[in-house]
Amino acid sequence: GWSPEELRGQRILEVGCGAGRFTQVMLDAGAEVWSFDYSSAVDASRANNGPHPKLNIFQADIYAQPFKADFFDKILCFGVLQYVPDPKPAFLGLMKFLRLDGKLAIDTYRKEQWPTRWASRQVWRPITKRMPQDMLFHIVKWYVPRWIPIDNRLDEIRFFWRFAEYIRGIVPCFNYKGSKNHQGLTEDQLREWAVLDTFNVLAPQYEHSHNLDEIQSWFEEAGLSDIQVQGGGNGIKGCGCKGALSSTPHSQAFRSHSAA
Repeated sequence: GWSPEELRGQRILEVGCGAGRFTQVMLDAGAEVWSFDYSSAVDASRANNGPHPKLNIFQADIYAQPFKADFFDKILCFGVLQYVPDPKPAFLGLMKFLRLDGKLAIDTYRKEQWPTRWASRQVWRPITKRMPQDMLFHIVKWYVPRWIPIDNRLDEIRFFWRFAEYIRGIVPCFNYKGSKNHQGLTEDQLREWAVLDTFNVLAPQYEHSHNLDEIQSWFEEAGLSDIQVQGGGNGIKGCGCKGALSSTPHSQAFRSHSAA
């Protein structure tokens, strides 16, 4: 919900830059971005977005960040809290670096109540997270392109959609064909994206899922206001403001409406 106008001239901390797709959006809007990742993804992000006069990119640990307190206007943490050893302390630790009236936005995975393609990784992760990553990647690269046509055919089973979902709940394949967020991609691009995202959820040592009430409680414990916690692309997204004037009933109503 942050507009380009709102980002312009802001000091933004990007926690977990990955290859830098959100970094580019913020730089294009005129923000000054401090962007870090725990992994060598920082090299990919620098290759994609640097050098840039408003980009400060480095490798760091979310539990030991080298910043001054109350320094940033906004903090963005997408695709990170899912994969850290202990997500709640990592979330609360971000508050130190956010200035008064600053805004924070995060996302995380949502606990699924029934089998879906997005939850199928849970069946296999006890094995795959212990495998050599090169071996796992070769396996994923082999089976995902072969499974995608079958997965697409499952969309045609109108009267047995629950059966189709159970099958998808067993075979991990992040197939985005038909997704409105991935329209315009070629078949090759969709296939490559499916391979990379499927590997991405099977390989990490840690993974966490939460419900709306849990994430709401994190924001409240952090003392944030204007809290908005709802379903999002990765499962749950949340945002809030440090020290802004806002009523708790508004925040609660937004969460309850979203949950409904």
